[in-house]
Amino acid sequence: MTSTDPRDPKSWAEAAALAQKAAGGPVTKHSDVLPFLYDGPKGPLLVHRGKVVTERGPVIAGAYLRDLGIIRGMGPAIDDAVYALTALDALPVVDKLAKDAFVHASDPKLADVHPRIETDGQTARVVLHYFLTGAPTQQVDPDPTHRHVGSPTQSDMKVKVQPVARMSLTIPSSGDAAWSRENINIAIPN
Repeated sequence: MTSTDPRDPKSWAEAAALAQKAAGGPVTKHSDVLPFLYDGPKGPLLVHRGKVVTERGPVIAGAYLRDLGIIRGMGPAIDDAVYALTALDALPVVDKLAKDAFVHASDPKLADVHPRIETDGQTARVVLHYFLTGAPTQQVDPDPTHRHVGSPTQSDMKVKVQPVARMSLTIPSSGDAAWSRENINIAIPN
C-alpha cells in the first residue's frame, strides 16, 4: 500500500484489493470507524500497517486499537472495539464460558458491569465482565438485626450477590496488550 491514511479513498481501495486477494472473493468494508477491517466470505479480514493480518489474538487487536487512538480516547467506541476484538479472536478465555458471554449493556441494574473503555492517556483498558458459574446467586440482607436504621442501606433492601470475572485488556502506549483477570462480587438490587 502506498498510503495507510483512512481519510484517503485510495488507501481504502488499495486495502480492499489486498483483502480481496487474501479472501479469494469479494469483501465489504465493515465500517468507517474500523479502518481497513473487511467482512469476507470466510470471515473478517484486517489490513493493518499496509498488509493483510493473518495473526489473531489480543496482541494484534491491541496494536490495531492503539493505532486507532484508543489510548488518547479518540479510538472507536466500546461496541466497535468489542467487534474488533471478536473479529480478531481476541476476547478472553474465562473458565468454560463462551468468549462472548460477557455482560452486555441492556439492564440498567448492571450499569457497573457493562463493557467500557478506560484510559489515562498512557494506557487504555477494555473492560468486560463475565458472570461466573458455580456458587449460586444468593439473597443477602446486609444486616439481619436491622440495626442500621437511618443508614444509606435500608433494612428491607435485598440484593443478589453475583460472582464475576472482571477481564481487562490493557493496551500500553508501547508493547503488547494482554488480558488480566480479577474475581469480584457485585450486588444486584432487586
